[in-house]
Amino acid sequence: MKKAKTISLITLVLLRLTCYPQQFSVSVNNGYGSGLYEQGETVYVFSRETAENEIFVEWEIGTPLEFINDEGEWRFSFVMPPEDITITAVFDELPEDFVVYEEIQGVNILKPVFSAIVEESKGTVFLFHGTGGSAAGWIGINKDQNYTLLKDLFYNGYSVIVTECEESTLGTDTNGDGKIRWFTFPIDTVNNVDYANIKAIIDTFDNRGLIDRNKLFSIGMSAGGAYSTAFSVAFSSIASVTYCASGQAAVIEATNSPILFCMMPNDEVIGQEGNDDAVTNYNILLDREICTGYFMNYAFPVYPQYFMRVGLSQSESEAVCNELNTNGFLDLDNFLTGTDIDIQSHIQSNPQLWTGFNALTGLQKVAVANLVGVAYGSHNFYSNHNKRTIDFFDNLCETPVFNNEFIANNNFVKIYPNPASNLIFIDTDLIDYEIQIINLSGQVLLSDRNTRKINISGFAEGVYLVRIKSRERVETIRLLVL
Repeated sequence: MKKAKTISLITLVLLRLTCYPQQFSVSVNNGYGSGLYEQGETVYVFSRETAENEIFVEWEIGTPLEFINDEGEWRFSFVMPPEDITITAVFDELPEDFVVYEEIQGVNILKPVFSAIVEESKGTVFLFHGTGGSAAGWIGINKDQNYTLLKDLFYNGYSVIVTECEESTLGTDTNGDGKIRWFTFPIDTVNNVDYANIKAIIDTFDNRGLIDRNKLFSIGMSAGGAYSTAFSVAFSSIASVTYCASGQAAVIEATNSPILFCMMPNDEVIGQEGNDDAVTNYNILLDREICTGYFMNYAFPVYPQYFMRVGLSQSESEAVCNELNTNGFLDLDNFLTGTDIDIQSHIQSNPQLWTGFNALTGLQKVAVANLVGVAYGSHNFYSNHNKRTIDFFDNLCETPVFNNEFIANNNFVKIYPNPASNLIFIDTDLIDYEIQIINLSGQVLLSDRNTRKINISGFAEGVYLVRIKSRERVETIRLLVL
């Protein structure tokens, strides 16, 4: 009888361990993400928000971790090990008034110019805004993602210059294309006013002895990203970076500068076609034996203090996060289920459900919308690639400077047979994913979830794109239908 009781107690213990897996603690100092997690879970960690002249430097982690994305950046994810861990964010201060504003004579008018000059710098980085933007779009806490890059560049030894396109300064669509943006073509520093203005600014700082005109870099967002790649041709940059823009084929064929492509998986402006074009241009540069890189930024969960990054108080940030949740825009893991446009539409239709958001100022609302877009993976500039962008400038492909899973590790999904005419089969270890078949005009012809077999017998002959999207990864495969 005593033996039977012993066996039953062991059985109860085993059942308890089975029903209640062991959890380990994550303690985050100066940041967010603390909690209990099971071994193998994905853990997201975020540094706290920074002040105007403050900068996130690094993480202190005593335990070796298996990183998933964004190692070393202010936010990252990792696989939970079978032990308790402590993670601490380290910060530093920047000089007061390290950014200087002035107006410099351009070809026709005075141009607004922000500069952060480092003595004996590694080089000078020009930052280019997107469509409808301005020089001021890179400055200040409420421009958190952009401003964080400017601060990171300065802290890491790069001088920074920010100005704006001629149309932005004039407030006029001078070429009648319906947009306020940079003139990318012709690439001519005399007859194209935007290049001529940049040249005038370079001349001014060079004549002051503050920069070396032979050590230029550039980073741009959207239309500014396309302009950044063209800048590499016009001014022979040491390296240039484009965010959320693939760059024009003519530029990619003409440049001799290293180019880094930084893209978003749910980019509603350039779409999957634009992301595919960036992959094509990346491969063209590889074929031309020019240093290049490609990075895809994935969605991440929203946390209650997230909007403090753009100057909201903790209570304001928590109120906005709570409204996102109660109105169905956060899933069980706090990932966004809709774009900032979807959310704006819901706010306009149901203002009584968004009292916390509607109590914000106009500037705060815009800043919150931007952070929503970043978390969803939309057409937004993002700052969790700053250190690898700087690493790209520092090393120019001499060391692996980014996690290029989208290109290099594209075997997490296989489709066979390909070409095909009747059925295709999906081979993947993913459990939860969405699959779409898209024609070359961008039309979604079929959409399904978690299927392993698709009948394509009704599809016309031709080339299609098969897009597989999981929470953290996106892959597009070209399918030939016979």
